[in-house]
Amino acid sequence: MAGHPKFKKVLKMMSLIHELKNSDYATEQNPFSNLDMSEDCGVPNWIGTVVRLGDKYSRIQTGCRKYMKGKDMTIKTEGIGDTLIDNAVYSIIAFIQFAQREGIGVDKLCYNILTKMGIDPLSL
Repeated sequence: MAGHPKFKKVLKMMSLIHELKNSDYATEQNPFSNLDMSEDCGVPNWIGTVVRLGDKYSRIQTGCRKYMKGKDMTIKTEGIGDTLIDNAVYSIIAFIQFAQREGIGVDKLCYNILTKMGIDPLSL
């Protein structure tokens, strides 16, 4: 299976960025504790994370509008690259939270997705 040669490298770097940023927001016991706070208001954690994705997407749109006008895309102190990485990280976190909430487990959810694509995950 081919993919872009830099894709896995970006995923590895994204994981490191996530770990470094996460220490500012969460606890070692629960790395998603800050994102689980929506549960205190009766909102499932994965939906709370999707709301944060919306915030990041708004930042991306703002950056794109600035870019199209020939302006610097930095929003406050966050560059567009940082926002794009955050968006990807929040997507993965929401995926994990959704799988846990549904009692499926991440592996099983991935297995189901691959199976629907006609791929036997055991052959990988």
